[in-house]
Amino acid sequence: MRINGADKVRVNVYSPDMRQNMGDRWGLNKNRNRNKPIRQNTVIVTAYNKNNEVIDRRENTNLVVYHGRSWAMQKLMGTPLISQPEHRSQYPNMNICLFALGSGGCIIENDQLYVIPVKLVDYKLDNHLLAVPGSEVPDDVYRYTVDGTSYDFMSFTSIEYVPDPDVVPGDDAGIEDPDYEDMEDITVGGKKADSYLLTKIHILVPSDYYNGDGSEPQPINEAGLFFNVLENGEPSENYFPQLYAKVHFSSIMKTDSIQLAFEWYLLF
Repeated sequence: MRINGADKVRVNVYSPDMRQNMGDRWGLNKNRNRNKPIRQNTVIVTAYNKNNEVIDRRENTNLVVYHGRSWAMQKLMGTPLISQPEHRSQYPNMNICLFALGSGGCIIENDQLYVIPVKLVDYKLDNHLLAVPGSEVPDDVYRYTVDGTSYDFMSFTSIEYVPDPDVVPGDDAGIEDPDYEDMEDITVGGKKADSYLLTKIHILVPSDYYNGDGSEPQPINEAGLFFNVLENGEPSENYFPQLYAKVHFSSIMKTDSIQLAFEWYLLF
């Protein structure tokens, strides 16, 4: 459904556990040590065919842009930096809640694929794509229209908090903190609560999304996380989503026989 001058949409959360249905793993690079801990803001993209078989993988680190860092400061302090333009006065009330895909993350130069570095001064995707063409927008897609141009965003499939393997002992994945036992004795899943320093965002992109007009495969090579005001658990229709972090990767050629699973790690 459309946003800005149209109906408000609801959030649909996919019920299947992605770890069970999508073969979730710490690392998806075949040459990667499975026990190697995630120590950066890593993004893992896996492409599956209709038989749920892995057919392509990408892995890269995202960049939290200046705009996202400035917002995080105001969010943590609970006070906006400025009151104008009006949406910036709402920064302390905003949360990371939306995801979008684009095709502006790489180019062909001298017959070689070149992934364009993300810039700290970026405010948007380089080529923001529609999830679906036409005016019929699914319930789990948020479409914002500004000056006659439409932009599609998706909500997250799920969010998971993960212990930092460089803090917790005994898993042979990280260096562990020798003072771990001095943490407050509140545990979650057998680990000290304050060792949970990674957020893992899951986004499942269905096979019928992001296929362009369907006449040829759609290159997918950039993704972003965006923040906005939440109203009753849903992104506000009154404010355009703001870029927090962005990643570029070599193109995955998307068709209606391919679904994408994103695992987006944020390290705190």
